Amino acid sequence: MAALDMASVFLRTVIAFTLVGRGYSHGESTSRFLSSKPKGELTATTIPLASDCGQNKSETEGSRKACLCVFDIDRTLTGRQGDVDTCPRNLVLPGVPDNGYGSGNLTLSALAAIGINTTFCGQCYLGICSAGDADGENSEERVVLLEQVLRSGPFDELRKKVPSASMWSYSGNIHSPLVLGHGHSVKHHAVEDIRKWYADQGACISSSNVHFFGDWADYVEPFKEMGFNAREISCGSRDHHLYRGSGIVGYCGARPEEIVEEKGIHQCA
Repeated sequence: MAALDMASVFLRTVIAFTLVGRGYSHGESTSRFLSSKPKGELTATTIPLASDCGQNKSETEGSRKACLCVFDIDRTLTGRQGDVDTCPRNLVLPGVPDNGYGSGNLTLSALAAIGINTTFCGQCYLGICSAGDADGENSEERVVLLEQVLRSGPFDELRKKVPSASMWSYSGNIHSPLVLGHGHSVKHHAVEDIRKWYADQGACISSSNVHFFGDWADYVEPFKEMGFNAREISCGSRDHHLYRGSGIVGYCGARPEEIVEEKGIHQCA
């Protein structure tokens, strides 16, 4: 945990000093810095590609099977706005609005703050499947998520070659791996559409190598129908102020240690 805390402090320090160096005033929107200077380049993993995912393709020795990690946004990649007392590993971005389950400054979860690329998902393609709208069209939140949070070797490389990999889709018209406005109970269908989108780009991903991470308990089990892996996260922190105290929604969001390459369906105990 100490290493994660140091990484979070380091990220805050780098952002602060860079903003000052570029002439930004204290409290000015952090997202202008985030959108103008992404994190350093990540090394792409050797991923087998196939123009036809319906055919059996042998993998070269030493290569890794293509995998896909799909994340919810609200209370998964984000936490309760502004609350770093309850969630000390989260990162508040002053001046970047967030409307998920309330309103306030966008607050990255511990996972998003330290980086998806620090987990096994750093070697996988990435996707989003959220019932929310990431603060709406052309929002600063979407810039932060795309340029800073959704980083992995394979996904970075694909974005350089395929412009639609950086576009946002909506339920009923999925044409990218970033899906918004999709109902909780049918998210597994959207994730299948994301997998098919990757197949159209030549990235053949087996259903057994698809991993979904989200905070709502109700929508984890249906992923079993598609042969996917799914894990409920934010298990140590639930929001008892929403939905009559049911605790169905996460609070601090995902922690990096919850992002594990484990097969099957896993819910909080």
